[in-house]
Order: sequence, then C-alpha cells, then structure tokens
Amino acid sequence: MRARSRVIRDPALLRRDAEIVEEFTRVSSAADSIVIEVAKISWQGPHTPMTSWHAVTSLPPGSSPQAVTEARFALLAMRRFFRICRHCKERNPLGWMEEEGYCSSCGEKYYGVLH
Repeated sequence: MRARSRVIRDPALLRRDAEIVEEFTRVSSAADSIVIEVAKISWQGPHTPMTSWHAVTSLPPGSSPQAVTEARFALLAMRRFFRICRHCKERNPLGWMEEEGYCSSCGEKYYGVLH
C-alpha cells in the first residue's frame, strides 16, 4: 500500500493568504453576474501607491458563497497579480515585489533597497 503524500502549509502563510484575498480582491454584482476583481498597485513615487481595480472573472448570479470565496482565492495563483517572495516566502501583490523576486519589505531589510 502506497503512502499518500500531503502538502502541509504553514498556518501563518495561510492566514497571510486570507489577508491578501480580503485586502486585494473584491466582489461586485452586475445584472447578469457576480464579478471578481483584483487590485493592481502602481507607484507614482517611492511613497505614493496607486490602486486600480480590474475585473478578472465572473460567476453566474446566485453562485454560492463558497464558489465566490474559491474564485477569490484562485486569483492568488495568478502571477500577473501576486508573487511569493524568494526570501520570506510570503505572497504579495505584484506591486509590492522587486524585479529580483523579493518583496519590498525584504528588499529594504536584507538587500539594501531604498524607497
């Protein structure tokens, strides 16, 4: 009998993903659908983030709350919106990531990046 492999995720990272979903995704209703949106962050200067919301997917009206939650969490896997820092391993919105693959926070703490 083969042993089943399990993926065990750090509970702190799961909480962080839930926070990311809450802060950087939202749900709106249209006449014929439930729209799932994601926040894109751009910068007008080193301390001036700009947030714009973009519709990414939609669900039929009357979709269950579980289906809506699953659709929001599915956005986390989309690299055009979110990335995982190579240093701290936390997921962040793309606008908080440096080109080298680490988040802004790790860039400042460990790599000498100044914002």
